[in-house]
Amino acid sequence: THSISQTVTVDNNKYYRFSIYLKAAGRSQCHVGLSDNSSGQASILVDLSNGTLLSTIIPQGSWLDVKSSIVSIGNGWYRVSVSGQKNAGTAIAPNVEIF
Repeated sequence: THSISQTVTVDNNKYYRFSIYLKAAGRSQCHVGLSDNSSGQASILVDLSNGTLLSTIIPQGSWLDVKSSIVSIGNGWYRVSVSGQKNAGTAIAPNVEIF
């Protein structure tokens, strides 16, 4: 498993989107999410070999209006996005885990 993340401080009642461009190269499943260490996460699991959503978003904690997408941009590349609104000012960590 390979992963990346970065903590970002967010404002109260703002809408945030995390998008990343990904391509299957030896590993085809990917978990993309927005984590909030105090209340939970909003995340999806995708298959990069065929551009399908493997799991639906189940927002945890104080995430509101959570949405996701996986869009083919050609040549095996996909733009994967997760977005949502926080109802409490906090720090979030956009994260990607490929396996």
